[in-house]
Amino acid sequence: MDGDKRGDVKNMRFLAYHGTDRERAKKILDHSFLVKANDEHWLGNGVYFYLDRSLAQWWTTRPTKKFGEEVHEPAVLECAIETAGFTLDLRKLDDYRWFVEEYAQVIAYLTEKMRVERNSFKRLRCAFCDYLHKQYHLDLMIGTFHLPEQPYLDFKRTPDFDQLQLSYVETQVCVFNQETIVSKRLIEIGRAHV
Repeated sequence: MDGDKRGDVKNMRFLAYHGTDRERAKKILDHSFLVKANDEHWLGNGVYFYLDRSLAQWWTTRPTKKFGEEVHEPAVLECAIETAGFTLDLRKLDDYRWFVEEYAQVIAYLTEKMRVERNSFKRLRCAFCDYLHKQYHLDLMIGTFHLPEQPYLDFKRTPDFDQLQLSYVETQVCVFNQETIVSKRLIEIGRAHV
């Protein structure tokens, strides 16, 4: 992956949050994360984090059954992530532009060779992100999602609020290389603020 095309995003360090069950959190602290493969993951198959602690906390109250998660006692892990390897950060225009250009070049391969249906957008997105990870040895990918109908956005806004053109953009991190997770700690969670 050419650094000039993607921008320079090496040597990143940040905190990220993973919502899970307390028993699973203890196992993760003692060992590592277990990646459950699924062909509809948002950013490919890896360990998922939110940059917003409130979202990780919210997720523990509404885990997605299709990914095999059951939360009996909610817990959030705060993890320090540090990478000097290849990172794709779709919050950055150069990385986003590269992502779009690469997609245009790879779409035929994904639909013909990997037999991913072009109208199966979740599977296509996941297959594309997995392809990028394998092709370019990505440590992690940071993606943003504008999802105005998310249940965590159930608070009341005035009818003219959309005219302000300010929207909440959810940020998720998919870690492919778990060596980038340099520390993990269980944080106490109370009532979700979202």
